[in-house]
Order: sequence, then C-alpha cells, then structure tokens
Amino acid sequence: MQNLTILHTASTCHNSAQEYRILSEIKAMLDRDHKIGLFTPFQTPLYENAIKMGIDVFTGDIHKNNYRRMKTAYDWLKRYRVDIVNCHDTRDHWLFSISRLRLRKQCQLLRTLHGPAPLSRAPYNYLLYRYGTSQIIATNEQMHQSLINRNRLPEGKICTIPNGIDLNIYERGNQLRARNAVNMPVNVSLIGVTVGSDQEIDYETLLDSITQLPEEFFLVIIGDSLTLPQIKEHTQSLGLDHRVHFAGQTENILPWLQALDLYILPATLETPLPMTLLQSMACEVPVISTPADSISDVIEDGETGILFPPHDSQALTLAIETLFRNSKLYRNLASRGYQVAQERFGITAMVDTTEALYEKLLA
Repeated sequence: MQNLTILHTASTCHNSAQEYRILSEIKAMLDRDHKIGLFTPFQTPLYENAIKMGIDVFTGDIHKNNYRRMKTAYDWLKRYRVDIVNCHDTRDHWLFSISRLRLRKQCQLLRTLHGPAPLSRAPYNYLLYRYGTSQIIATNEQMHQSLINRNRLPEGKICTIPNGIDLNIYERGNQLRARNAVNMPVNVSLIGVTVGSDQEIDYETLLDSITQLPEEFFLVIIGDSLTLPQIKEHTQSLGLDHRVHFAGQTENILPWLQALDLYILPATLETPLPMTLLQSMACEVPVISTPADSISDVIEDGETGILFPPHDSQALTLAIETLFRNSKLYRNLASRGYQVAQERFGITAMVDTTEALYEKLLA
C-alpha cells in the first residue's frame, strides 16, 4: 500500500475510549510509515498525550462553529496536502467538511462515531453525513444499524470497525505476583470495577450485591470520577469499608486486571464501551455486565460473559455465585472471552481494516 498523509481531528474528545482509539491508531499507522497529524485544541488531555507520544499536533480553536473557527480549518486544508481527514467530533466534522467542499479538495473525509448517544435526525445532519462525508465508521454494530434504520443513511456509506486493544500488553499474568504488586490479599475472591469521568456505573447495585455475598468476596474500585465521594459514602453506609478497596487513578492498570478473579461492569444505558472490559477479557478474566449500549456486541450471555438486568442486585449476586460455584463455566467464559478479544478486538485487526478502507476510498 502507498504511504498516505492522514489528519485526525478532534474538537473535544468526549471519552477515554475515544482518545485511546485515536492515539493507538495514529501510533500503529506511523509504524506502517504513513504520515499522520492530529488537529485538536491546545492543552486538552488528547493534545498533551499526543505530544508525549511524539505525534505531530496542530492546534486551533475548533470547539465552536463560527466563522473564525471555520477559517482555522479552511486555512489548514489550503496549506497542506492530505489524503485522508478522519473527524472524531461533531464540530470539527462540520468545519473540515465545509472547508473541504469550498476548496474542492480531493481528499477523502471520514467521520468516526464513538457514541454512545445516537446521531440527531436533524435535516442538516443528514446532509452532512450523506453528502459531506466520504465514509462513516461506527465503532459498534448497534450504532451501525441505528444510522441505517433511524437516520436513513445508505448502508454502503457505513462500516463497523470496533475499537482495538494492544494484545501485546494485555495478556494473562501470574495472579499471585499481580496481587503482591498491587498489595491485595491472596486468599480472597477479588472482584474489580473501573470508574472514570466518562464511565457512569450503577455503584448502588454493585455494592448492594457485595453485601449479599460471603465475607471472602472483596471489591476493588479502580480509577477516579466525580461520583467517587458518593460511592465511598454508600460503601460506608453499608458497612463495607473492610471489603472495598479504592485503588484510585493508575497509569498502569495491567497488574490490577491480572490480580482479579472477576471483572464487573454495572453499566448505565449512557455508558460507552470501556476499554477495560476488552482488556479484562484479553487477560482471561471472566466478565459480568449489563446489556447496555454496545456491550452486547462484545458479550454473548453464557458464552463470553454473563449479562444481568440493570439495577437488579439479586440477579447480579446470582450471576456471581453461579460463576464461582461452577468451575467449568468459569473456565469456559474466561477462555471464550480471551478468544473473542484476540480475534476481534486487537489493534492490529482495527488498523488493518481501517487501512484497507482508506485504500478503497482512494482507489
């Protein structure tokens, strides 16, 4: 394949999965000798992490739709030659799409939709996606079908390319060594959950479920969020201080995942698919979750994980007890989850498909 010049644009970068995808795709494409740039506002977390990775970053005030921001996108496209523009947010999509049309640039413009909210059915959105966009990339099948059935966009203009994780990093480890590394007891059944600014979880259901389990079950909460004070308060009110550990924010989540016996995601309907769910599966840790948003694309109930109804602590407790009482089921779910992560959710598969799409659009 010919070496391409590709620009990724992001005006806000709403969630960590979105940032992870942008940066991991850029890094992988750079390793394949493509020329890559990122256009994003100054001093955002995405900007700072891209700079740390040595990515060429172009900055501009593109977080609003007005003439000055339009001129920023217009001037960039006028100055530089580019084969592909991949937009990741609404505002930069509008700005670069209109600038491309005004300049009659021959580059291909794509929009990667990260969700979880469905696309607005406003007429101007239809015009933007139907006529101002070369291709739409959905990150899950649920979103793909919504664009066809709800937004009436042509099926041929949409493809699904799931997020990918680095399978060279996330793999099964020595649980005893991992527990020693994160200073967790070795003689307990350790359940893990992650929280973040973009990942709302039903912590009340999860904590209520822990109260119904034997004392040997411990919960570790990894990450930080605005709801953490409420989670800690609810933990104390249930008398679970001695069984719930708050790990806080960590730059290296791998030893925490490898230390777990079970990963639980009591997701709300507004929660995007977190990368930690895929990372846990890649570490051969069985997973339990609600069927929120795109999670059912990843977890097949009883095959690659267990799904339970939202806000049902008794159903969650039953799922946990069933898993730990049935060693064959436990091993099967861990093994099948690992296989799915390997086959469908690696960065290499994600980038291979994306690269093939770019080549097709430029043919």
